Amino acid sequence: MLRLISEHPKVAPKTLTRLSHHPYAAIRENIARHPNTDGPTLSRLSRDRSQPLWYLVAFNPNAPGPLRKKLQERMRRLGEKPATQ
Repeated sequence: MLRLISEHPKVAPKTLTRLSHHPYAAIRENIARHPNTDGPTLSRLSRDRSQPLWYLVAFNPNAPGPLRKKLQERMRRLGEKPATQ
């Protein structure tokens, strides 16, 4: 049920913030990409070391501008690294 709530287009930012602490990865992924998630929640999710949520946050227009630029730069650098064998 919480996964469906985290995907609902009219869910409130406050609800998304509360759900962003859920241990289920799919819920946190939904929060990271949801257009109603607020900037502070996205900033916190981008620092999550348990999964690469920062990638989803990088494309969320509600992420603070400097954070989005930083994350998109990280993606660019990762794309430039040669493949290891």
